[in-house]
Amino acid sequence: ASSIAVIMLFKNVKWFEYAFAEVPNRPEKEKSGKKWWKAAIITILISFVTYPFLTQLGQGLFPLPEKLFRMTIGDGFFVWYLILVIIMLCFTLIPWFKKKKKGTLDIDFVDLGFAKEEAPTKFDWKLLGISAIVVLIGVLVMYLEVVLYELIFKLDLRFIWPFFRSYSFSRFLQLLVYLPMFVIFFILNNSKIFAGNRVPGTNEKGIKAFFKVWWRYALCMVGGIILVIFLEYIPFFLQIGPGADLLFGTTFGGPFMSLLIVFAPQVIVFSFICTYCYRKTGHVFVGAILVAVLACWIVTGGSAILYNF
Repeated sequence: ASSIAVIMLFKNVKWFEYAFAEVPNRPEKEKSGKKWWKAAIITILISFVTYPFLTQLGQGLFPLPEKLFRMTIGDGFFVWYLILVIIMLCFTLIPWFKKKKKGTLDIDFVDLGFAKEEAPTKFDWKLLGISAIVVLIGVLVMYLEVVLYELIFKLDLRFIWPFFRSYSFSRFLQLLVYLPMFVIFFILNNSKIFAGNRVPGTNEKGIKAFFKVWWRYALCMVGGIILVIFLEYIPFFLQIGPGADLLFGTTFGGPFMSLLIVFAPQVIVFSFICTYCYRKTGHVFVGAILVAVLACWIVTGGSAILYNF
């Protein structure tokens, strides 16, 4: 909340106000009914099907160099996000190639959340850069609050394990290793969910209008994880055994199934942040970069590391 409050203050600073605009008013591009549900279900199912296998693949089987990638949980998310990025690019680029072949290609970066109305045919690097700067300042304020909290109370901020805590030098280097993939993933993810699958009413004002659209975006972001939780924990609570172990073998159980119980509420909070930022800025960069930094902070700041130097 404090980080977002600091970010939104820049709306009143002339050079930074470029990063803040209204949600594009393009009712013909908004999706509802069967059209929205089709895209939402595809998004949810891709997340559901890939999570148990790709996270485990990344943790122990994918050939990431250990001297560089030293976070066990981070490796799992890195590989999962990498494959999801490839899938999202395929969903975007294949239709582009088909249209280009037919001579009907007309790319509108506003509809992807990557540009403003003034220049819809070009990816807006200035918008990306200014968004990154305001997010960096907002996160630095939050980081100082965490450091102050630790100094005063001698406690870390944890939810089963530390979520946000101050960095050692080795952990900060790990942040720099994993952060680019997290940023790319969340930018493309927000582009698909918030801009590409925008629902009617996103540009309406007020708290009621916010919750009217938020639950849809939240469902797209966390729906696949909820299905994995059902798969894992319904058999577990019926005393049959962990679902992933029963269906896929013990190789695909372990820590990534255990952390679902903290990962799901985390993603719900991220959906809240992304919805708020998209409505306030009209593009995906601020919300995506902010949750990417927070997610990477959680992984590299609080999870297990192979060794220190």
